[in-house]
Amino acid sequence: MDILKAFEVHAAYMLAMRNYSPVTLKGRETVLKFFVKSTGITDLSAVTEDTARDYLLRGRLDRNWAASTFITHHKHLNVFYKWCVKNSYVTDNPFAEIEKPRLEKKLPRRLTREQAETLLEAALHMPYRHRIQRYRNHALLAFMLFTGARKSEVLKLKIGHVDVEAGCIQILQAKGMKDRIVPINMHLRPILEKYLTERAKLKTETFHFFVSMRDGGFGETGLRKLFVRLKKRTKLDFSPHTLRHTFATLMLEGGCDIYTLSKLMGHEKITTTAIYLSASTGLLRKSMERHPLGGASCMRYNLS
Repeated sequence: MDILKAFEVHAAYMLAMRNYSPVTLKGRETVLKFFVKSTGITDLSAVTEDTARDYLLRGRLDRNWAASTFITHHKHLNVFYKWCVKNSYVTDNPFAEIEKPRLEKKLPRRLTREQAETLLEAALHMPYRHRIQRYRNHALLAFMLFTGARKSEVLKLKIGHVDVEAGCIQILQAKGMKDRIVPINMHLRPILEKYLTERAKLKTETFHFFVSMRDGGFGETGLRKLFVRLKKRTKLDFSPHTLRHTFATLMLEGGCDIYTLSKLMGHEKITTTAIYLSASTGLLRKSMERHPLGGASCMRYNLS
C-alpha cells in the first residue's frame, strides 16, 4: 500500500476517533512526505528496520539534525507505523526498536523586559499604510507577550473568545485539544480596546479576532512578514515561541507561582513549566539572596 495513501486513512481516523489536532497531523504529513522524498520508497511494506535506521542516522549526521529533530521524525514515523501494524497494513514496525539520542537540555530563548518593551514600541510606531494595521499589530504583539499564547492559538482566535469587559480570554481546543481561560492583564486591556475600536470601523464580516485588510483572518504569512519587519527595525532575534518563553519568565520574575503559570500556558505537566525557573537569572538571583547566612550573621567573619 502507498505510504501517503495510508496516511490519509490514518489522519482521518486520528481526527475522528482520537481527537488529534490538525496541526499535529500536518506535522506528521510533512515528516512522511520528507521520508518518501529522501528514501524514494513509496510502499509501506518496503520500509525495513535498516532503511528506517539509515534514514534517521543520515538526518543526524548528514543533515545536522538536532536531537529534538531526530526525535520528532522518529516519533511521527513510529506512531504512524504502529497504527499500520494494528490495522494489518504491515506486519512489523521498522521504527519500534531504533534507539533515540539523548535530548539536549537547552534553556528556552527569551527577551528581557526591556527588549519586550522595545518590541511593543516598534510595533506601535512603525510606519503603516492603514491606521488599523498599527493597532492590530501592537495588540497582537501585546496579546502574545501578556498571555503566552502559542502562534496557532493567536491566529485561530475568534472575536467571541475575547471578553474585554469581563477581562477574560477563552483559548479553545489548544495543543492537546484542551480549553483554558486566560485573564486579561490590566496593561493589555486598553490595548485591546483601542484595537477593537479600529476593528469595528473596518466593518469586517470575519469571525477572527485579528483581521487582515482583505476582510479575513490575519494569517501565518502576515505574521511572518510582520516579524521580519520588527526584527529589522529592533535588531532583536525572536520568534512566536520566544514571546511565549518571555511571558513565562517575566511572570515568574513578577511573583507568579509555577502551578498557576502552568495553567495559564496550558501545560499538561508542571515539569514542562519548571524549565523557566532555570531560564530566569533574575529569579535565581532573588532566590540566592534569601540564603540564611546573609545579613548580620556574616559580620562575625573578618574578611579583611
